[in-house]
Amino acid sequence: MFFVKSSENVPGCPYCGGQLRYRDSRLRIRKHEGGDRDYLSIRRFKCTACGSYHNELPDILLPYKHYETEVISGVIDDIVTPDDQDSEDYPSVSTMLYWLCWFRMNLANIAVKTFVGA
Repeated sequence: MFFVKSSENVPGCPYCGGQLRYRDSRLRIRKHEGGDRDYLSIRRFKCTACGSYHNELPDILLPYKHYETEVISGVIDDIVTPDDQDSEDYPSVSTMLYWLCWFRMNLANIAVKTFVGA
């Protein structure tokens, strides 16, 4: 198990802009190409204004995804394929297809945010 802690200041609540306070930590699964997994200890924060909870994720994880960012981007960039010996069974073909569909559906939003943020 690894403990992830940011050295940056905690940003405000993305919903209301309120102040976030540390609440606790929780374990988060991190899967690697080939199916190996480990656990990261992720800090959780609670907004003092609206009461919503937020997880502090490192760059190697995406929200609601267990596989590392590197594996998902490898599938999208056609580097990780079902024919690959390293990823013969993990991630599965259906998971790879799901990621590709998810990426295509969100491509317009990603392009707009990249253009606006540039």
